[in-house]
Amino acid sequence: MAKRPAQQAKTPIVDDRGLAFAVYILYFVGYLTGITSLIGVTIAYLQQYSAAPELKSHYTFQVRTFWIGVIFLVIGGSFSFRVSAFSYC
Repeated sequence: MAKRPAQQAKTPIVDDRGLAFAVYILYFVGYLTGITSLIGVTIAYLQQYSAAPELKSHYTFQVRTFWIGVIFLVIGGSFSFRVSAFSYC
């Protein structure tokens, strides 16, 4: 009878540090596309509670940065709409 090899611990394809860096890259590309920011914040939300404490702060910062960006986008968009609407009157 053949012996089975010892089970090895599964290593993730991308570690937490690589995912945090990938979220920063997705945010940077999000300036051009927009949709990659949504992918980045989804990854940050999913990894925020399972990451090591030193990376947890990065994921919290990334989520907070996304929502601050959305707030500024809405405020800036409404102001630019109002300015352009009143300039034609």
